Amino acid sequence: PRAGKEAHYASVAGTGLRLAAGSALAESEWLAVAGVDLTTGRGDALVRAAAPLDEQAALELAGAWLAEEERTVWDGGRLRTERVRRLGAITLTATPGSPPGPQEVADVVVERVRTEGAGAGLAALPWDEEARSLRARLALLHEHLGEPWPDMSDAALAKRAEEWLAPAVMSLVGQAGSRGSSGAAASSAGSRRFSLERLDVAQALRALLPWPQAARLEELAPERIEVPSGSQVRVDYGSSAGPSAATGAMDSAGTGQAGRPVLAVRVQECFGWAATPRIVEGRVAVLLHLLSPARRPVAVTDDLASFWEQGYPQVRSEMRGRYPKHAWPEDPWNAPATRGTGRRR
Repeated sequence: PRAGKEAHYASVAGTGLRLAAGSALAESEWLAVAGVDLTTGRGDALVRAAAPLDEQAALELAGAWLAEEERTVWDGGRLRTERVRRLGAITLTATPGSPPGPQEVADVVVERVRTEGAGAGLAALPWDEEARSLRARLALLHEHLGEPWPDMSDAALAKRAEEWLAPAVMSLVGQAGSRGSSGAAASSAGSRRFSLERLDVAQALRALLPWPQAARLEELAPERIEVPSGSQVRVDYGSSAGPSAATGAMDSAGTGQAGRPVLAVRVQECFGWAATPRIVEGRVAVLLHLLSPARRPVAVTDDLASFWEQGYPQVRSEMRGRYPKHAWPEDPWNAPATRGTGRRR
């Protein structure tokens, strides 16, 4: 420590210790502490009685406090193993350990998902758009049809992590090990590290799909809906909703709650479409975001027939001058739907 500054130490019990400024013991790396003051109102304890000690003597006196262990720890988004020699809570050395096996990695990942609060453990997984969408689709089916469609809440996924997450992690570790042993590429296991970045979360979630109902997923909650123009338009099931991406918590994973399915499509592609599309055995009306040719919203409705009768005339009067090359027919019920331009009256 600098002159006039307190010296700080770690103790085998995990408590922080400090020497008063100017203490003659401050030059000692190790201390045998006989008395401390815990009433100073600070998080660490003030050393009142101690004697200098060298490391060899400290280790000889350690007894059961001295231990070696191999542990698996998270390092950012990666999992690594290390061999640790410690004196109680004091880490003496930490060196790379042996590569973690598939079951060991799976156990640690599952434990993280189960113990971290507010969905943070789940958010550590690499949720891509496919995984978020699948989770939202299954949440919708569970809300409206119940079992056997799986609950997609954080708590439910954490509880069943051994069913869907552990097998996927074990498979990924095995694949990495095979690549490393073949010499084709350096594997995560071979480097004593495991990364979740390559985990296919959507495929993992499919392990929860009930059989034989799983075959009806596309029928009940389709990924895309064909509109009158012939386009296959993707349905947004609210998969991007969730808390802050700064923490990773649920913004990347989705909420696990059923959202309102939305179909964003240009008005011209919907001419002749009389009935609002419904999914989940007709129980859920899809919310239509009707767009201008520039793909800006001009109307939002779950009652298409009412829109053609009441909302479309105003949209037509506002848009036909702005986009004269596109069709704005007076009779949208019988006009042909189109993907491109082509003015029609």
